Amino acid sequence: MGLIYNNKEIWNSSGEVLYQIPTGYDGFFLTGSTGVPDIKKFKAISGSNTILLSKSIADCDNGIVVFLSNQVATCLTAGDHYKTTYEPFPPVSPQKMLIKKGSPKASMTFGWYGGTGASSSLTSTGNISVSENQMKVTTDSEAGMYLYVDNEYIFWVITSIVSY
Repeated sequence: MGLIYNNKEIWNSSGEVLYQIPTGYDGFFLTGSTGVPDIKKFKAISGSNTILLSKSIADCDNGIVVFLSNQVATCLTAGDHYKTTYEPFPPVSPQKMLIKKGSPKASMTFGWYGGTGASSSLTSTGNISVSENQMKVTTDSEAGMYLYVDNEYIFWVITSIVSY
C-alpha cells in the first residue's frame, strides 16, 4: 500500500518528476565539499546542499513527495578509503517524506551503523525544506546529507522527487 493523501494513494510514479536522477543510478546524495565519489549505484553530487527542482512547490497540486533509499552510502576517509552501502539500524524512517505546500519541510532519521548492538541506538536526523523551486537538505542542523563519524561519511540517499 502506498502513502495516502486526501484519500488518494501516492506512488513513486504518481506525480511529475521534479528532479531527474542521472541515467544508470538508483538515487543520489549531496556531498557538499567533501569530495566523496559515487558509491555503488548512488550518484554523488558535490558543491552544495541545495538542488533546483524543475518547478516550484507552489505549482504542485498539494506538494512534493521525496522517496528515500532504505540504504545509506558510506565512505571511509582514512586508510583503505573503502566505499559501500548498507541498511542502517535503526532503519531509514520514513522512506517517503511528504512536503506540503503549507508546511514545506520534513524530517527523517537513520541509524549510524549496520548491525544491532550497543551502538545501534545512535541516530541522526535528515531535514528537507523547500522554497520556490529550491530544495535544501541538512543533517542534524549541519549543511549536507551526511554525518561524519569515526573518519567515515554516512550519507542518506534520495531515490525520487515527485509532485502530488
